[in-house]
Amino acid sequence: MQDGLTIKQALASPTCQHVTVIGSGFIGLDVVEALVNHGKDVRLIERAKRLIPDAFEPEISQLFYHELEQAGVNIHLNESVEAIVGDHQVTSIKTDQDIYPTDMVICCTGVKPNTEFLHNTRLERLSNGAIIIDKQGKTSVENIWAAGDCATIWHAQLQKPVYVPLATGANKMGRLVGENLAGKSLQFEGTLATSCVKVLGLEAGRTGL
Repeated sequence: MQDGLTIKQALASPTCQHVTVIGSGFIGLDVVEALVNHGKDVRLIERAKRLIPDAFEPEISQLFYHELEQAGVNIHLNESVEAIVGDHQVTSIKTDQDIYPTDMVICCTGVKPNTEFLHNTRLERLSNGAIIIDKQGKTSVENIWAAGDCATIWHAQLQKPVYVPLATGANKMGRLVGENLAGKSLQFEGTLATSCVKVLGLEAGRTGL
């Protein structure tokens, strides 16, 4: 919440006109849309070869590219950020290809389970650190439960636990685990990883594998 309020306050300053967004996932594109609507000069940097690479096929990525390009967004694909330059205040951003002046940098580079502190425990985790749970939210250790973006979620089609950090699944699993801890014995039948995104005049959704 505080980060959001800080960004809002900074954007209100007349000296903040050039904003760089790192990452073109769902959150990154939402941020870009908001910045465009606020009249900012927006630069979007994505290290992959196309926009929203983990969610949609190349044809959909291309449609979003043209939508943002027509709105005046400076898009940089296949480019990685190396440093944010500035003393107490950002002045530019350095990538593996160039240095760009900017008044603000907003990082939208995805999420990672914050579970390093569990390294020497008996809790089973995926390679990315996500705590593996079953349909009830139980972990591999008795009387320890988990839910949300730190944990896996059962996939209805794959029939196995996967890491899908979406608010919908986190909300459902949090409620289910809470009820199970209160004495119920509920099971989550599985996610289809359904998600959607709207950017300016373009909307897209996906579900399934």
